[in-house]
Amino acid sequence: MRDYTCGIFDLRVSFWRTVNNVWTQVGWIDFAAVDGIAVSTINPNFAMQQQIDSYAYWGEVAGAMVQGAFNCTGVCRLQTSNYPSQPMTLENVPLGTANIASTATAVGAVGNANPSITIRFSKPGYTPSLPYTYGAPEVRCDNDLPGASYRPGCANSWYESSMKYGMSGPYPQLAKHLKDAQDSGLPGFRGSGTFLNRITGTDVQRNRDRACPTGEFPYPRPDGKSCDEYPMASTKQGAMTANPDIPPRDLRRTFTWCDMPDTVPVNQTGRRGYSICMIDETQNSNGGVALEDFYITYRILPERPGIRSGDAFTMWLY
Repeated sequence: MRDYTCGIFDLRVSFWRTVNNVWTQVGWIDFAAVDGIAVSTINPNFAMQQQIDSYAYWGEVAGAMVQGAFNCTGVCRLQTSNYPSQPMTLENVPLGTANIASTATAVGAVGNANPSITIRFSKPGYTPSLPYTYGAPEVRCDNDLPGASYRPGCANSWYESSMKYGMSGPYPQLAKHLKDAQDSGLPGFRGSGTFLNRITGTDVQRNRDRACPTGEFPYPRPDGKSCDEYPMASTKQGAMTANPDIPPRDLRRTFTWCDMPDTVPVNQTGRRGYSICMIDETQNSNGGVALEDFYITYRILPERPGIRSGDAFTMWLY
């Protein structure tokens, strides 16, 4: 998820000692290391924890202990780390916790925090194990979110969120157009393996002007309706940014119910291009506001040339 990630790792710790001058394994414990990271898209601090769930053992394991420590490199600093030595038994569940703060809090700052966990095992009469360190999934932290200036936060940027529109929800005409557009082959359908990427700035208006022109040669707007485009103007897959060198006549498509001029091809298919449709203007406007709220809620960052691609997301029509 965008604000929580969990990993479960099956591991074994083995115990060895010399028996008749031969280095011999005398016990083992099988356990699951359950790691969790909880981030907040509206807060620059995040939390980590690990619990050790022992579920099988053999041999001389009485008195086995585990302890650990957390760390973070990149745009982060460790605030607290609490992982004391605790017994590894079938009845006990050792737990370690940490609080981490993002250092990407200045306006415009963005970067990755790379948390890690180190665990070490011990048993009376045995040499303690060497520390075992492994990394947790990176967390992207920033104070660079359009629409929410001066509000730093963090997100699991590798997780592709989905904007949801219900076919019988508050924007049924908008949802129907998006569903028809996706069914015709355009990208961004949840589960299709294709994604949309957010953009901002002048490219948004360029996409809008190409898909739904209002200048010298506008598409007629029926009373109470406005022009909707898919992929949305605020995405890299929009009408202009996806294919700037291909004329609109070779890219646009619509559907029979959309009140578009005869010059716009009906029921075209394929991944390349864009769809346009006249829909209820209130639904169109409010649905756009909902999309902007989605960008902020899930901390969807736009493309920054030379730095990163815009965050990937999908559309879920249900």
